[in-house]
Amino acid sequence: MDRTVVEAHLNRVPIEVRESVMELSTDARWAVYIALALGEEMYFNELKDTFGANPSEMDRILKSLVDGGLIAKKVRRLEDVGDRRRVHYTSTDYGKKMLNALCDVVLPPESLVRQYKPTSSDSENSCTMHTGTVNGSGETDPENWRFDRTPAGRDAFNTKPTITSAKQAETRV
Repeated sequence: MDRTVVEAHLNRVPIEVRESVMELSTDARWAVYIALALGEEMYFNELKDTFGANPSEMDRILKSLVDGGLIAKKVRRLEDVGDRRRVHYTSTDYGKKMLNALCDVVLPPESLVRQYKPTSSDSENSCTMHTGTVNGSGETDPENWRFDRTPAGRDAFNTKPTITSAKQAETRV
């Protein structure tokens, strides 16, 4: 790849944003991040025991998340600095906001989720939302969104827009 072109595009987004997302490159890092972002503070040994990790593995994960600005390493008293048993970890405001932002972007609004109704023609692992209409600008209304549960039990959220044209073509995204 042309490094100049890569750099030009990378420079369009602050490095702090890129690095914080890169720190979530493994399931283990995601799990620890989620535990702290959705929970309270936890001490090193609590995290290590909860996840069944060896100390060096947990130390690498926590250091990575701290370096990315997603979590913070804190002590209650100044004399506790340096004592791993007294250090606790908690999500930063940035870490909480990032998780919320990712959920807002990726997940459908809660009002749409309530509209899902199982259909008798689908397998029991599938739900389909009521079909909506295309608005005047040819874009899909949220009611056209569809929720499918894949055979592996993983959820996949797809949009099924209807594009109005002379041919009345229908495309699936």
